[in-house]
Amino acid sequence: MQNGPLLRVALIQLRANEHVLLVVMHHAISDGWSIGMLLSELSARYAALLSPASKQTFNSPQIQYADYACWQRQTLHGPALQKHLDYWAKYLHGIPPALKFPDTSGRPVQGQHNVARSALTLSPAMTRRASELAKQNRISPFTLLLSSLAITLFHWTAQRDFVIGTVVAGRTRREFENIPGCFINFLPLRLTIDPEDTRAHLLSITRQVVLEAQDHQDCPFQEIVAAASSKRDGSRNPIYNVALLWHQLPNQSELNLGPAETEPIELLPMAPLLDLRFEAERRNRSWHLTCEYDTALFTDRSIKDLFHRFQQTLQTLVHSPNGKVGQSPPPRSPLRSLASRLWPRKTARTDGAGL
Repeated sequence: MQNGPLLRVALIQLRANEHVLLVVMHHAISDGWSIGMLLSELSARYAALLSPASKQTFNSPQIQYADYACWQRQTLHGPALQKHLDYWAKYLHGIPPALKFPDTSGRPVQGQHNVARSALTLSPAMTRRASELAKQNRISPFTLLLSSLAITLFHWTAQRDFVIGTVVAGRTRREFENIPGCFINFLPLRLTIDPEDTRAHLLSITRQVVLEAQDHQDCPFQEIVAAASSKRDGSRNPIYNVALLWHQLPNQSELNLGPAETEPIELLPMAPLLDLRFEAERRNRSWHLTCEYDTALFTDRSIKDLFHRFQQTLQTLVHSPNGKVGQSPPPRSPLRSLASRLWPRKTARTDGAGL
């Protein structure tokens, strides 16, 4: 950061009529919201160059990121900061180190981690029914998907107490909406699963967890980590190793260059940010989910199996919200159902966590 530049732009010509626009920004000056702002203004300025007669003007924001940083320092200290720290210290007291996954060996040494991505698109019909359930329970799509993921992880790992991370935009005031910069913050969402609870009750609990975390989202993540006082593992992200993000950015997310055809190029990070990182968004009439995972811990097959479990869990949640959390979703295949009848387990699990 000392040497810069923090923003680098290159236009690479592949063929006479094919180019790649490469934009590299340091995260300290940008976030997902800022990228939308950049694409929107770049599209507008390109259109203005194509039509000089339009005489479109562009105004700089009255408030700059430096003003936001100054405001944060002035407001987030003393009793105001301590209120947040007291909440997070109590909320995260006694958290387990991290989720432990089945069928994974010990964590590899540093330098042996690579990233892969898998995707799942829910059908429009399933998306519609899930949206209706969310509205009936006065929760957001994110809260519904978080509940479904929590139940899935409970059945998959047999753990009842764990933390799932998320990211908030951090633009809590209207004045911040048109300022480029890094406003995001990371929030740990602690979920305690009771197998005897109904799924509808878990939705209510998860809603409360999300709302309380949002009330304390101004506390920087590094302060949350310090308040948690949990043992640090240098090979893991602090506090959580699984995250769920919901993308709903108000700004333009595509580059529009008039008659030129454009499409984004997806790039994977050089190293995994977490063991499992789920991202969800609405595309047309369907919810689309992706999972970035550490290939040193998971195979493509295991992630596809996890997505299958997640989809089954969501379907069960939508169709039977009054059923108990500890009740497993239907078997993943008729063959498995037949096997369970022919060779029942000698000892039944009472925590409902076996699949």
